[in-house]
Amino acid sequence: MRILHTADLHLRNPKDERFKALECIFDKCSINEEKVDLLTISGDLFDNKENIYNLRVELRNLIEEYGERDSFFKPKFKILIIPGNHDETLYDINDYLGSNVELLCGKNVCSYNTNSLNIIGIPYFKGDFDSIISEIEDAKKSSKVNILLVHCTLGFPEIRREGCGEDREYNYLPISMEQLIYLDYDYVLAGHFHSSYIQKSFQKSQDSKKNWFIYPGSPVKITRNEKGKRRVCLIDTETQFIKPIELDTLYFDTCNINFHPYNMGKGLIELYQFIDKHKQNLELNKAELEISLNGYISIPEKEFKEEVEKITGNIKYKNNVVQVSEILNNSIFIRFKEILDQRDITAEKKEELFNFIMGAF
Repeated sequence: MRILHTADLHLRNPKDERFKALECIFDKCSINEEKVDLLTISGDLFDNKENIYNLRVELRNLIEEYGERDSFFKPKFKILIIPGNHDETLYDINDYLGSNVELLCGKNVCSYNTNSLNIIGIPYFKGDFDSIISEIEDAKKSSKVNILLVHCTLGFPEIRREGCGEDREYNYLPISMEQLIYLDYDYVLAGHFHSSYIQKSFQKSQDSKKNWFIYPGSPVKITRNEKGKRRVCLIDTETQFIKPIELDTLYFDTCNINFHPYNMGKGLIELYQFIDKHKQNLELNKAELEISLNGYISIPEKEFKEEVEKITGNIKYKNNVVQVSEILNNSIFIRFKEILDQRDITAEKKEELFNFIMGAF
């Protein structure tokens, strides 16, 4: 079976970029190219209760619309949803969001089964994970591929508070890798961490099968912490194939360039490459960029501005560069530069010392 996994859409308005991201995900599920059988959404599909009734109606209409598409499409994909900490109160077990939608809610440990899959969902849970770990273990089926859907915080070094967007519940439902190793589920498809796609393997022993924990990251820009192209995860449980898939959705990216007065061309090339990488998405209004130019230049600031805007066009940027030609011609500075060039130290250390002395001047 082929599964497309996502989480953390935080829907607010049926006409905004987040709702368009959901349509983009449905497109990925619908086209025959990906052959998706199941879409899993691990929490925070909705952001809050504001406008929730209208949102649910629009969502149901959208799902039904995809179910009525012609034979070119593959509309029969199933959708599994668990509540997260943002939408915990926004579901009822009797809610109808579409004929192909299954809500895993109403109790601490929920299940959904196919011929080959045993999927266990953990809806929003305020207690300690250890209090339900035995129930999750008992829910496994040795004859099937076991999948755990959960909205949680896992203790990876990559995970920082800002990676969960503006969420105050950064440590919501902490789960350790030791607990996952103990449970030994084939796939743990998680939500709650927004900023980037994370895929980690774990296994009980060196000789045992390899299991996977996956954070897909939010599929659309939620805050300025969701940097770079957004993704979902495609999983083929028969071949154990896992692939992140980029989406054509709104994203954010930053560029910080330090200019050096003896090599300003390097900074301009770096700026051009950054803009060029995002050019197509800028034209489609799918990219928001933050550009900060720092350091020192040897040409007039007006001339520098003209060179920069040949590259950036109408894109806004922060210009913090300082023209320092007078300092470069100072005899004391010239002597310092000669001594620095003779030192047997790394280029990074030389640049650090250069910027320190330049700042002192």
